[in-house]
Amino acid sequence: MKKSLLALLLSIGISGAANAGLIGDTVNTDLLHSGISYGAGFSSIVGNGPEGAIFGNQQVNFGDFTFTIQSLNNFCGMSCGGELIELKLSSLDLGGITGVSFATTLAGVSMNFGSDFVTFSWVDQNLNSSAPYISATFETGTQNVPEPGSLVLLGMSMAGLGIARYRQKA
Repeated sequence: MKKSLLALLLSIGISGAANAGLIGDTVNTDLLHSGISYGAGFSSIVGNGPEGAIFGNQQVNFGDFTFTIQSLNNFCGMSCGGELIELKLSSLDLGGITGVSFATTLAGVSMNFGSDFVTFSWVDQNLNSSAPYISATFETGTQNVPEPGSLVLLGMSMAGLGIARYRQKA
């Protein structure tokens, strides 16, 4: 009985919560001008480091609950013509986005979001390579989910307690 109780307490101590973040998830990134896709969109699996680059020079990086995009060179903009630019991030499987806070070096950026997407819009302008031109943090209502391994360990501990109790009665 003492061994089973110890196993239960150990499993509860090990049990924890994991973030329901983006690491390991597939996300979509697309860039549009005047509502038309540049065709530079891509899907990527979020991991450590940049997930890709639009046009090979607009570096996209996701974290568990964050996003940045940075120009690797100085440019006159995406189209260099003052059109409306939209950056769409979708398939953000965070259990429902409830808010987005963002910082930008661009003028006049607006943002809207839904439960699994975020769109940033601005009139095309110069891009400077010194820092990310958009950095965002996604807020969610629920960020913690039980780790499956911890649940299995807890279940095994409970089964062990049941078997120990059964043997004690026999």
